[in-house]
Amino acid sequence: SVAKNSEGEKAGMAEGDIILSWSQGDANGQISSPFDLPELFLEQEPRGRVTLDGLRGEAKLLWVLGVESWGIKVHP
Repeated sequence: SVAKNSEGEKAGMAEGDIILSWSQGDANGQISSPFDLPELFLEQEPRGRVTLDGLRGEAKLLWVLGVESWGIKVHP
């Protein structure tokens, strides 16, 4: 789910989106489990904008999240 007025909503994320990977400058990584997202938030969010790469249905999308609350809840 995506909280109202969160960075996730501002970036255009929606419930049901699938997050596959992230990047921030030269750093990047895969999201292979829902448990990866909280760790990513704790480690990368304080460093600035993070780009998430994922899918909505079969369409590939990018979401750029800022330094405010991401407001994203994930599940397997």
